[in-house]
Amino acid sequence: MWELKILVLGGRYDSYSVGGVRKYLTSVLPYLASSHEIVVLAAKRFTERNLLRDFSQPVLDSRLGVRYVTSMNFRPVPYSWAFWLILRKTFATLNLYKKWQFDVIYSHEWVDGTVGRIVASLLKKLGRSIKHIHHPHGVVSFVTGIERFQWHRRNPLWGLILRFITYNEKRNVQSANAVIMFTKYHAKLGEKWGAKIVYPIPNGVDTQKFNPNVDCASFIDKFKIPNNAKKIVYCGRVIIIKGVEHLIAAVAQVAQILPDIVLVIVGDFPQFPKSYWKEIANRYGVSDKVRFTGAVEDYEVPQAMRMADVYCQLTAPYYGFEISLMEACACGVPCIAVDCEERREVFRDAVAYVPWANPEKTGKIIIDLLMDDHSRRELGNTAHSLALEYDWKRIAGELMQTLGVIYREGRASSKEHY
Repeated sequence: MWELKILVLGGRYDSYSVGGVRKYLTSVLPYLASSHEIVVLAAKRFTERNLLRDFSQPVLDSRLGVRYVTSMNFRPVPYSWAFWLILRKTFATLNLYKKWQFDVIYSHEWVDGTVGRIVASLLKKLGRSIKHIHHPHGVVSFVTGIERFQWHRRNPLWGLILRFITYNEKRNVQSANAVIMFTKYHAKLGEKWGAKIVYPIPNGVDTQKFNPNVDCASFIDKFKIPNNAKKIVYCGRVIIIKGVEHLIAAVAQVAQILPDIVLVIVGDFPQFPKSYWKEIANRYGVSDKVRFTGAVEDYEVPQAMRMADVYCQLTAPYYGFEISLMEACACGVPCIAVDCEERREVFRDAVAYVPWANPEKTGKIIIDLLMDDHSRRELGNTAHSLALEYDWKRIAGELMQTLGVIYREGRASSKEHY
């Protein structure tokens, strides 16, 4: 049994698994630690400095340690926190290498990819053979330009900063020994950017935590959700790119035909305050039909999903694997998603597809599902069967095998691995 020392460069790493990178890391790393020695170099905000813990604090297993560096609260320009983290993490990684000579740097997203690229280059000049594996979760958003949907476009500095981010992520992809992407669609984009080797490894889902047997009664009681109303649910960050306004507009269409409905929006408000979204609901005349729960406890997320008569994840096209959508599938509820090539590849016929930013067609699909119990049940069963294929244990096994291949071979005879 071969064993590696793997340094994982990630963003947030704590018990509240919200956000794609955080869910991925908190899900797969305990499995990796069963065969390898893992240290995670993660970030905490400066206001959380009292929570900082030093290497090698054990997490679940003595072979999995976490070390934190502080991010900054003061942000004079957009993404100033990112440049601070690059500096802090670069020095922290080099200092860690003096104590613990890791074999592999496994980085996620552009900030940590930049740190991995800098450190791997410096160590190479010192004659140290370190493999850098980069997992650019958001590369698709930069390649396709989908970031234009984000609110940052209102800041005049955003265009310049986005170009800088894209430039760095492209260099990360090109310089890494290997790149991991979520789908074959993403892998083609990685090849387009000049990656040496691309391995498509999908995201996963905890099928024990998210399953059709979840009891949602306590969630309904806690947030006073009408029992008899048909429930339309969304779980995730309440931001523009997640299509929340389009969902509210679609519900306004549904309410004209099926008045006994409720839209439950579960998630925090990192972009605009709750009042902004309540005003949107008021503008569409459905303020009495929309419930905002705000952030909920981690164990409550599957409860919220399971209570859905229809689950809607209307995120803009070409914006990632959508772990939340797969979690809802695992709960066995009928799901609606925005149509695009990568989602067709992952979700196949297990969800109903709608065009992006089209409340009329979205509303029609919701109405059709709510009025047809058989179709709803069949779609939910298909979704659950699909989710079982993406259980984290299987994904982690595939990742462990891939890490071993990358480390042992160094390079592959073929540029494609999909």
